[in-house]
Amino acid sequence: MLKKQFRQDDGPVFDTTNFRKEFQQACVAAGLGKITKMVSARGYKWEKYEGVTPHDFRRSGIRNMVRAGVPEKIAMSISGHKTRAVFDRYNITSTDDVKDAIKTVTHYNKRKAEK
Repeated sequence: MLKKQFRQDDGPVFDTTNFRKEFQQACVAAGLGKITKMVSARGYKWEKYEGVTPHDFRRSGIRNMVRAGVPEKIAMSISGHKTRAVFDRYNITSTDDVKDAIKTVTHYNKRKAEK
């Protein structure tokens, strides 16, 4: 989706000269963020971005791999994480994860009691 916003060839999606700015512009074009023009009391102008970040996509990718059953060592290799500590910071547990774990244990205990 983001690639279609800018380049139609097989080249890179973003120019790495200013990745952050190009990424933010692509997210705004895709409806995933917004840029607000700001002016300070002294007349200093800047743009404030609110929306998804590359880390949001990285975090989602890691969570999806882990939930899909990809071994964590392979997920770390794909995501480029070199340490377990940093990988764990991206592999965030959600409320749904906890609910799923409780359901899994409940089903396990029911099957065990039936034997």
